[in-house]
Amino acid sequence: MSSITVKYADNIETLSLSAGGSLTTEAIDDVLALTFVYPNCKIALTLSPIKGVDFRSVDTSTLIHADSSGLFTKLEGGKQYFAYVIEDGEEKAKYEEAQKRRAASATVSAPISAKVGESCSCIEGNPCAIPDNCKDWDHRIAIAAKVMEDKKRRKQ
Repeated sequence: MSSITVKYADNIETLSLSAGGSLTTEAIDDVLALTFVYPNCKIALTLSPIKGVDFRSVDTSTLIHADSSGLFTKLEGGKQYFAYVIEDGEEKAKYEEAQKRRAASATVSAPISAKVGESCSCIEGNPCAIPDNCKDWDHRIAIAAKVMEDKKRRKQ
């Protein structure tokens, strides 16, 4: 059985391919948690390197899309693929509207507030310290603990 590596930002994961070079989007999402950060997103792959999460430089004609059931086929073992996120327009609009509401209600004198450019740190294994950037404030400790557990398990 062959395997590939899938890279997203600074995360690189090795995944086993099934017969015919098959791999599900679910298997990729299980290790990279992309739908946690980008709800209802679609995951595509490319062989073209992506610097960080700067998708502007990607030639979208080179994207490899999963079929309607979420299955990639004919992937080549031993290669490094880069995950490409196609955000759900409705989810992105909701997020941007929530950000605008937060910005409009923010006070300059608040001692602790969200910083521009910061995001939910729970997905990196560190529970968020403030709710402004957190994707799931009520479950932040459990989410961060699971991420750290998964990271430790992958290193073993």
